[in-house]
Amino acid sequence: MQQQKEINQSLEMRNAGLDAEAHDLKQGYDAIEERARFELGMVKQDEVFVQIPDRPRAAPAVAAKAGKLAVAATAVPGKPVKH
Repeated sequence: MQQQKEINQSLEMRNAGLDAEAHDLKQGYDAIEERARFELGMVKQDEVFVQIPDRPRAAPAVAAKAGKLAVAATAVPGKPVKH
């Protein structure tokens, strides 16, 4: 009985170590993915990348003056947006 308890304790410690390692790998993957998205502009399959310039170009202002409907989008520059 005591021997089985020791075996179980050893296995629990091993499992806790494996769980911590899996968690670290998952967090590392998330950090890599975030960096690839924001610094390199990478997107996943079936995503659409939308980039809005800091300064609007003259064309939207001209279209608004001409009486055309202008649509504004709010997004973080360079942030991928799911489609």
